[in-house]
Amino acid sequence: MQVGDRKTDILALYGEKYPISSSDMSFAYEYDLKNKKFVGETAVSASPKDAYEQIRAEFIVGEEGRVKKIFLFDLHAALYLK
Repeated sequence: MQVGDRKTDILALYGEKYPISSSDMSFAYEYDLKNKKFVGETAVSASPKDAYEQIRAEFIVGEEGRVKKIFLFDLHAALYLK
């Protein structure tokens, strides 16, 4: 996957079962390193240490249906901005 790929190509690569969609212009996948599987929604953990085990790839899509930006981060960074 890379900037410029079509949204449909990424959905075909990673599957349509687990994307977390926030709008037509963005979607994400979240992977649980501890359980070694994709999760279909953000699992906010009670433990900040567990948040390091949740990796998220967020895709921003342009009007032409191609990925413009890709963000890769752990849930700890997203929740605690650290």
